[in-house]
Order: sequence, then C-alpha cells, then structure tokens
Amino acid sequence: VYQRLLEKEEMIKEALYFVKNRSVKPSEVNSYLERIGSKPLEQSEKLDQIIKRPEVNISELFELESFKSDNILQKILRRKDVLRQVEIEIKYEGYIQRQIEEIEKFEKYEAMEIPEDFDYTKVKSLSTEAREKLMKVRPRSIGQASRISGVSPADISVLMVYLKG
Repeated sequence: VYQRLLEKEEMIKEALYFVKNRSVKPSEVNSYLERIGSKPLEQSEKLDQIIKRPEVNISELFELESFKSDNILQKILRRKDVLRQVEIEIKYEGYIQRQIEEIEKFEKYEAMEIPEDFDYTKVKSLSTEAREKLMKVRPRSIGQASRISGVSPADISVLMVYLKG
C-alpha cells in the first residue's frame, strides 16, 4: 500500500513537471478550445496555463491527437486518480499557495511568545478594547492574541513591533 502511494506521488510530480514545462502551439489545441467555448491561443503557451482555464477538462485535453506520442502522458492517462490530482493542483495552485502562506504566518505568530508579565499599558497605540482584553486573557503568544475578539490586526501589528523593539 505504501509503495503504491509513493508511486502515485512520483507520477503526480512527473506529470506536474510535464505540464508546467511543455509548451503547446495554437495548432495543437485550438480546435479543442474553440469546441468547448474557450478563447483560442494566439501563440504558444505552457500546458498548465491552459489547464487552469475552468472550462478545460484535463482528460479531454490529453486525448487530443497532439499528445498521443507523449509517453509520460500515456502513462498518466491510465491513472485517473493521478490525472485528477494533477488537474486539482494546477487549477487551484493560487488558492493552495495562499493557504500555505497563511499556515506559515499562523505558525510564526504561534511561535512569537508574549512574556507572562508583559505590561500592555505601556503600548500606547493599542486600542482601549484590545488593551483591556489582552490584560484579561493574558495570551501566551501573538497567535493566541490574534484570535481574541476585539483585538484587531492593527493591534497585533502594534504589539509585534513593540515586542520586537
């Protein structure tokens, strides 16, 4: 089971590399794009940019005659689960990247500790509500502070600047 998972991951990685690096000419895909109501290409474009279009179906695209000779694609076409994963990763790449950045930011905030005896009254730029809530809750990290109702992102920024100073 584990070996099959590793093989699947490797195939996904190969396929992603392929679609991000393979350029297609208008003559290879325009008939398909026009048939599905998508804007035809005017010049060569990377395959992943075509797959990102919402109306493009990766399985249909790879069934085109222009891709029949690609051995990598023929191997991938036999694995619908791999094909589907590649399509998801390409189409939602921007969303996935933003989520990864949010997770990294969250982890950074969780790692930024606030001393137990921190005096919030010294931070003049905090809103009155934030100061009161922070003094009451006494969060252990910036991450915890950011989840307190009434503590705004601006208050968190002020607090971070003050703690770093």
